[in-house]
Amino acid sequence: HESVGYLRGLIDRELDRGIPQSKIIIAGFSQGGAIAIYAALTLTTELGGLIALSTYMPLEKTFIDLAKNSTKIQSSKLPIFIAHGSYDPVIPLGYGEKTKLFIERFGYTVDWHEYPIEHSVSQREIKDIGQWISGVLGS
Repeated sequence: HESVGYLRGLIDRELDRGIPQSKIIIAGFSQGGAIAIYAALTLTTELGGLIALSTYMPLEKTFIDLAKNSTKIQSSKLPIFIAHGSYDPVIPLGYGEKTKLFIERFGYTVDWHEYPIEHSVSQREIKDIGQWISGVLGS
């Protein structure tokens, strides 16, 4: 939870600097993606989006309990981009697919992408992320 708290602090600083919350997108790869997912879905601040790459949903039971007992779960309008390598030996593709399905259970729409790579990021993935960000931010 310490990493999530740190990320929330970074978001608060950006808000204090006058950055609109709709322009804040958090992203993470692997374990960083797990932190980004948990933070984005539990923040009281409605963000501009979430990008999670080659990752998994952490603390599922904690998240389910929070969802049942709180109104703090993010709006289902949160734009979410999740991508995973089909040959990932570190976090197998099934974890990514399970994460997508888990998030969708709470009413979110996930923009899912699968790439023929291992535990890394591809040029095609970077291009797709850029296009997704442009669409989300309206630029």
